[in-house]
Amino acid sequence: MRIKIDIDGVLRDMLSSMISIYNETFKQNLTINQIEDYDIAKSFPAFQTTCRDPYKFFFDEHEKWTILSPNPYDGVVFSMKKLHDKGHKLVIVTKQPSTASKKDTIEWLYMWDIPYDEIHFANEKWRIEGDILIDDNPEYLNEEREKSIKICINMPYNQGSNGIRFKTFNDAADFIIDNEELLSNLKKPTC
Repeated sequence: MRIKIDIDGVLRDMLSSMISIYNETFKQNLTINQIEDYDIAKSFPAFQTTCRDPYKFFFDEHEKWTILSPNPYDGVVFSMKKLHDKGHKLVIVTKQPSTASKKDTIEWLYMWDIPYDEIHFANEKWRIEGDILIDDNPEYLNEEREKSIKICINMPYNQGSNGIRFKTFNDAADFIIDNEELLSNLKKPTC
């Protein structure tokens, strides 16, 4: 199967790095469970009371820390290799805010030896062909034009999102491997 996989919030724990940078800079104690909106301008309260742009803060001023320093979630490298070894085509589909973050994302994948067959930097993920989409972003999980089977990696900010919900990418990968025939049949057109 052709599996479209997001990076941030699915493979890479970027949110923990962002929270760490934010807490250190603004002397806050924000936790991941308090991030209830995918929009960082809404989820990081200090940006609502200061004149600082959250996107410039994270992706310009602290881009290397935000993009390169996060670890993959536990077991991600093993699960990606397992999916790849089973013959699945792994298509990274990610929205990155700048040329630098795109370059550093490719470097991050290489640094962690994460296998993939294709990479697409896309705002409209539904335009990339795939049988399955694994994502954490409510925008993509709720996109009606997305015809792939949607798998949602559970986060505090995506509780109302569509998709088969899993706590971790590893759980999602195991589900795909254990249910390949069922998932393939869901994608076949019926007459």
